[in-house]
Amino acid sequence: MGHEPIDQKYNRQKNRKIYRVKKHVERQVESALKSLEEAKKGKYVKPLNNINKDRLMFLQSNNKDNLMITVLYEELFDIEKENCIHLIIEVQNKEIEEKTIEELKKNYKNTFKENEFLSWGSNGDILHLVSKQYKINHKDLTNLHGFIADTLEKDSFIKMFEELSENTQL
Repeated sequence: MGHEPIDQKYNRQKNRKIYRVKKHVERQVESALKSLEEAKKGKYVKPLNNINKDRLMFLQSNNKDNLMITVLYEELFDIEKENCIHLIIEVQNKEIEEKTIEELKKNYKNTFKENEFLSWGSNGDILHLVSKQYKINHKDLTNLHGFIADTLEKDSFIKMFEELSENTQL
């Protein structure tokens, strides 16, 4: 009596490990965005609703409240999605001029593929100006903070974000 069945014990241990990995990922993403905030690149913003709190985090423009860099990390926990994160520059609740879009495509054609420009978010009220998917290996997961910060800089997300924040009518 009093002994827990092996499968229940295994599932409980497995759930604890998953919880620890999720908390690690959340801390790493938050840390990367807060380091960008400290560098005056934007403001770290926690998701406002429960739907998003376990799947993404934002860096909001210092100048334009509707402009954000979003780190979508929910696919790290989905075996079918192959351990991916998405880095996104998005504009919320606002149309953007075609001229601005064409300039972005021209200026960043060597950084982003055509299919990484312009897509709508799941609600249809968020325009993803660029969205790029990255497969995360164990090394990247261990130092996800560094991977995110380095990739945002190296792949011109920060440069584009600052240009949009300073120069466009969003």
